[in-house]
Amino acid sequence: MVRPLHWLAFAAVLAGSAWAADKPAAPRCEPSRACAIELAREAGRQNYAARKEVHEYAMALITIGDLQLAEGNKAGLAATIEELLKVVPPGDEIGYRTNVAILQVLAGQTKEAMATVRSMRDAKRRNDAWVPLANALAGKGKWRESLEFAKLKKRDKMDGTPEDDVMRALAGTGRREWVQQAAPALAPADEALWLAQVEIQAGNLAAAREQALRIQNVERRLTTLEAVGQEADARENWDELAATARLIPPDAAKLG
Repeated sequence: MVRPLHWLAFAAVLAGSAWAADKPAAPRCEPSRACAIELAREAGRQNYAARKEVHEYAMALITIGDLQLAEGNKAGLAATIEELLKVVPPGDEIGYRTNVAILQVLAGQTKEAMATVRSMRDAKRRNDAWVPLANALAGKGKWRESLEFAKLKKRDKMDGTPEDDVMRALAGTGRREWVQQAAPALAPADEALWLAQVEIQAGNLAAAREQALRIQNVERRLTTLEAVGQEADARENWDELAATARLIPPDAAKLG
């Protein structure tokens, strides 16, 4: 998804880029979320009409979709998605359709999201799109639905498992309870690994080290301890760095 932008600033940037050559127009609506949405949509349309510039138009619509999704505007979101699919070609190289599919899946439009991904002409981009959709669902705590999308990706040995993708996304949310809920089904032997990632992200390095020591796989345990040490170094927490370093054997690199 696009990074959150202040909606008035976003509309102003697009409006300025579209109307820079024209005489400044008087505001046509009072500053509000609804006004920003309409200004952004109109600016994107004008850019597209004048220069066939897809990027600004698509990014405006994606941001509008984010806002409509957040406020529960189902009718507005449906119209925005329809407009996006008309302007973005199936063979696009930027991945706009992945963003469209994420909007759809977060809105509960599972079948539509699958259809959008499958409409992508590039086989690699199409295959890679399943994981961002899975991540988006995991980011909402919907790990069962997330797993179904992660399983759709065709994988090689370097890709890891669908379960790892979902657990990594859950850990990335920082929500300890979500990791604990999903781990028995998805990673019964690796709950400590993913809880350690949550604690590292939160800066709870002593707790992360404690979880790391529970990891049964030696290589993963040492890798996680190294991650704890790196975080301690980045935070200039020398006591935690020293405590962690004492747990890593000097010849640990030979295990990699």
